[in-house]
Amino acid sequence: MIRADYLEDDFDRRLVDSVLLLALWHFASSEKSDAGGRLRLMKLAYLLFRRLQCDSVCALSVNFYRWQYGPMSNEVYEAWERLEAADLMDEEEVWTLTDSGVRLAENFYEEVLKEESNAAVKAAVDEVAQEWRTAWSAQPLMQHIYSLSSRIAEVGPSIEDMALGDDFEPPPAPADAEMCLNVDDSWVESLSVALSSESMASLRSSVADYRGGRIHLAR
Repeated sequence: MIRADYLEDDFDRRLVDSVLLLALWHFASSEKSDAGGRLRLMKLAYLLFRRLQCDSVCALSVNFYRWQYGPMSNEVYEAWERLEAADLMDEEEVWTLTDSGVRLAENFYEEVLKEESNAAVKAAVDEVAQEWRTAWSAQPLMQHIYSLSSRIAEVGPSIEDMALGDDFEPPPAPADAEMCLNVDDSWVESLSVALSSESMASLRSSVADYRGGRIHLAR
């Protein structure tokens, strides 16, 4: 069993959750880096969450509950806010990844998910992204999800038949999982900078000041 004890820190987990979702949405995006609307992205996040649950992998520390359009997660909303504040995603008619977001997603995939210890997480991301990349509308995603059992390891009512507000099974705890996502400390430190809205706001302000002639770089 692979343990990543530093991810027991809630802030670190949220950072890793955000970049893992960013990687999923990137590889499930169109060639223009259009990831789709909120409904599509939320359902992709749930399918990754469910696949990891089925494999007893501790990698995505979010919780889902049944809402009007199927599985919903407050933590996914927080990830959107975090990624947008860090200028990694942008939402107009649909969500798109910025150039910085694409680079971060691809670097995380190459340097973290391709590690042998993270093979199960990479396989889950690949499976969900490849299966649903051409499903631009959220409708086929929702139809598929509604047909699934609300329980992972046993027969239960379909997700469509769940009552509004009912919680889905939580992700496996690190102590109970077959394996956990292994992320190097240096990556966590990098994410704390890349996903810090304060750092990004300061950087954007400095760039704007420089371009506007309000500050000059020393030669």
